[in-house]
Amino acid sequence: MGQLPSIGRRGLLAALAAAPLASLVSACDARPEPATPGSQREGATIYVVGDSLTEGNSPDFANKQFGEWSWVSHLDPRVTVVGGWAKGGATTQDMAQAVVASDAEMLVMLAGTNDTASVDFEQTSSNLQTIVDKVGASLVVVSTLPPRDDQPQRNVDFNAKLAELTKAKGWMLVDPMGGVRNGDRFRPEMTSDGIHLTPAGAAELGRGFSEAILALP
Repeated sequence: MGQLPSIGRRGLLAALAAAPLASLVSACDARPEPATPGSQREGATIYVVGDSLTEGNSPDFANKQFGEWSWVSHLDPRVTVVGGWAKGGATTQDMAQAVVASDAEMLVMLAGTNDTASVDFEQTSSNLQTIVDKVGASLVVVSTLPPRDDQPQRNVDFNAKLAELTKAKGWMLVDPMGGVRNGDRFRPEMTSDGIHLTPAGAAELGRGFSEAILALP
């Protein structure tokens, strides 16, 4: 090949030098499209607190051995239980005394059923705050109570007060009871006695909790 004229050679070198620079400028000027937020979290770690509705027939709840009558055993695999405490007959005071600090992202409480008969809601509120303080999770998730067939208004009234409390405290109130509830009572197949869950009820409540937890910001 013959020698390029000097002006042509300079032009060629300039073109080669300019090409990557132009590409670099173009890349720097590019603006990615805003990410569309997903409707669900990728996962969550939780510390669970409750009474018989949560413990069910678990052989050893504290050591994460959950029975099929516990809604916890039916959670979505993306929701990981890293600790918790639940006991049949427990009041919120019992829970407040028993819980320990946790590194879970969320504290999830289904609490108050055994308070409704004889514990003033102000005391229940104080007990719930103690649980929150002791566990130390950054996000506090409080569930509504399920129906109570023998005295439905009792839990309806409690849930109304719970809604006011969680709003005042900045806690997240969730209502995972849609699948087990028919009005202000249980769907018949979801309860063994009008208060406690059947395995089918536990499975439905586990799905409800999973959806509520994974939908949280």
